[in-house]
Amino acid sequence: MADERRGSWRRRWGAFSVARGVQVMVMVAVVAVLAVMAAQQWGGGRSTGADDNEDSADVAALRRESERALEAEDWARLVKVSRRLARVSPDSPYGWARLGYGLHRLEKWKDALAAYRRCCDFPQTRPWALYQMALAAAQLGRDDEAIGFLRDAMTLGYQPKVPVAEEPAFARLAKNERFLEIVALIESLSRKPATEQLQFLAGRWTVLDANQNVVGSATFEVAANGLAWRGVFQREGGDTTALMYYYDPEAKQWERIRVGHDGTVERSAGRVRRPSRSRSTDLGELWLEGQRVGIDGTSKRIRVRLIRQSLEEVVERVDVSNDGGARWTHEAVWTYRRPTSLTSHL
Repeated sequence: MADERRGSWRRRWGAFSVARGVQVMVMVAVVAVLAVMAAQQWGGGRSTGADDNEDSADVAALRRESERALEAEDWARLVKVSRRLARVSPDSPYGWARLGYGLHRLEKWKDALAAYRRCCDFPQTRPWALYQMALAAAQLGRDDEAIGFLRDAMTLGYQPKVPVAEEPAFARLAKNERFLEIVALIESLSRKPATEQLQFLAGRWTVLDANQNVVGSATFEVAANGLAWRGVFQREGGDTTALMYYYDPEAKQWERIRVGHDGTVERSAGRVRRPSRSRSTDLGELWLEGQRVGIDGTSKRIRVRLIRQSLEEVVERVDVSNDGGARWTHEAVWTYRRPTSLTSHL
């Protein structure tokens, strides 16, 4: 009997030891996994900003590489580079937008939709992304989704370069009543009288540079019943620039005078471009061209485009020419954004 009790005790102790060993192994595995996750999250215990600088350099290099791929229309390369850029810098819309566009050009509509959805997380790319989603959904034959995306993009004020009614991707929707309602709305907006064409400028704006850094603020107020607009741009350091837009009824165009804090004076004139069957231009985009004269008397040609990206964002692009307009170079891009939109998302 004593031998049987000792044998039973040994068997129970052996089973307990095995179970205990399994528990220890599981705990070791869990600790190892947690250690790996912590290393990934905290960058392997970085204690200096050196790696952060390397990440910034990687982002800049990938942006340049994606730009070259875009210019060369090398869509496969653009997708590859932009995918890496989106992975390195997921909190920026740049990589997601380029990734979506590359996939779109490769006709990988479903994958493009996924990238565009990420672009919708960012106010500055949401109107554009919604329109691109409408194009992709139309290519997939998902008409209801396409019309929904299109309506949302138009509601946010997106202005496509090709008039919606002439977009080949929407050809299959030509007889869809909901689609025709959107087209009719767009056409009615394009026929706004002069007194309403620049109403979108009214109010206060936060101004950002090409790197999306805040550089100042701008305020526009109406005058002459909508036929003139006064504006002031104030930099963070206190320097101010004065602007005046006014409508010339004889020439049927807008003219702009801009006086910089350094004494530079710009005079330019142009019209609001509208959709046309003979010309693919942006709805509500104001194109101006004129002369800039410095305080020292030197002058150059300037070309300014005010592009209404959405109800809360306007982009101003400036090009200059030193040879009378034979060759143009890009000088600056400014983003005017409603103060409340800087923190808004979906």
